[in-house]
Amino acid sequence: MFKANSVRIFLDLGMLVLLPFALAFRITGATLHELIGITALILFGAHNFLNLRWYRGIFKGKYATARATNSLVNIALATTAISMFFSGLLISKYSPVFFDNQTEMKLRQIHSICGYWTFLLAGVHIGFHFVKMRSSYGIFKFKPRKIFKIISLFLLAFGVWSWIKRGFFEKLFMGYSFDFFDCQSSSTLWIAQNCAIIWLVAFVANLICNIKGKNKIDKTKDII
Repeated sequence: MFKANSVRIFLDLGMLVLLPFALAFRITGATLHELIGITALILFGAHNFLNLRWYRGIFKGKYATARATNSLVNIALATTAISMFFSGLLISKYSPVFFDNQTEMKLRQIHSICGYWTFLLAGVHIGFHFVKMRSSYGIFKFKPRKIFKIISLFLLAFGVWSWIKRGFFEKLFMGYSFDFFDCQSSSTLWIAQNCAIIWLVAFVANLICNIKGKNKIDKTKDII
């Protein structure tokens, strides 16, 4: 029987796979980049539709620190994602709307910054709900766990290096949002860096979640 959880797994994994490629415009090219964006938009819309319960309950009940943090991340993620999608539609090569060069460059900058914030917040979202995902979907229970820990530590170190190498912090705060080196010659490394960065962000978010109250954030009724 095709249960709701199966749909959730498909949607979540689909968006997770697309995330590293969504930031690789210079590798994928304009057409594939837009196809990835459209696919991500469809998955994002379906993901939120399946979690309408959270939106209906946003003004109900009390807000402890865990729920407030969770809600803030969700709202910020939805805001940046929607802004990214709409700015992307405006600057699409298929868009019927034309802008002068200065306006188009500003829109591209906004689109890029929103993309990086969406990427970051998606990592935080994953980290907050890692335990819930593991228990609901029955994943990440494989053995040997020692090998998994070694791989995890390697990804964390690689993620820190990638964060610094790519100047990710500057991209989030309008320092600069475009990359000007030849990523075509190292496309595999580029995608691997994206994967490592999102792993790093998810790990830190999950660590904070555990420190603050043994996954209280993860236990709130929320989008998963």
